[in-house]
Amino acid sequence: MSDTTPSAEIVTSHPDADLIATLSRLGDVLAIRTLSESERAWVEAALDLSIGHPDPFIRASMAQRCSLRQLRRMLHDSHIAVRAACASNPFVIDIDVQLSLAGDAESVVVHALLDQVDPYRPVCDVIISGPHVAARARLAEMNLAGDLLERLAGDTNPDVAAAAADTLAHRQRVATRRGRR
Repeated sequence: MSDTTPSAEIVTSHPDADLIATLSRLGDVLAIRTLSESERAWVEAALDLSIGHPDPFIRASMAQRCSLRQLRRMLHDSHIAVRAACASNPFVIDIDVQLSLAGDAESVVVHALLDQVDPYRPVCDVIISGPHVAARARLAEMNLAGDLLERLAGDTNPDVAAAAADTLAHRQRVATRRGRR
C-alpha cells in the first residue's frame, strides 16, 4: 500500500468535487498570504476565489454584500442573476457601477438598478440612449431634469414619449399652482 493522495479522477468524480476544489484553492490563497510579502497578491487571490465560485446563485448572493473592488469585477459576470444582484449592493451609489449596470445588454439588470437608485445624470443618458424601452419608460415617469424629460418626450417609442410628456405636463401644473399662491 502506498501513501499517495487520491488520483484526480477520484476527486473530480466525488459528489462534493466543487467544494473540494474550492477548499484546495482556499489553501493556495492562504499559502500566498503566508509566503508573500505583498498584501496585494493575497487580496487579489482571495477576490478571485470569492467571485469565481462555480454556482451563479452563490456569486449573486456575494454580489449583494461584497466590497466595491469585488463588485466592480462582478459587474461583468456571465450570469444575468449575478449582474442583477450587483444592483442590490450598497456600493451601487458609485457612478462607475451605475454606468456599467445601465449599459447592460439585459433589461432585467437595468431594471434592478432602477429599483435601487435614482440614477445620476450620466447614467440616465446611457439608459435613454439604450435599447431597453421599458427602462426608458420608467425614467420618463421619474422626477428627472427637464432636459432629460424633453429628450424622453421625443423618444421613438410612443409610450415612452407619452409618459415623459405627462410628467412634464404634471410638473407644469404643479409650478402653475405654486405661482398662484
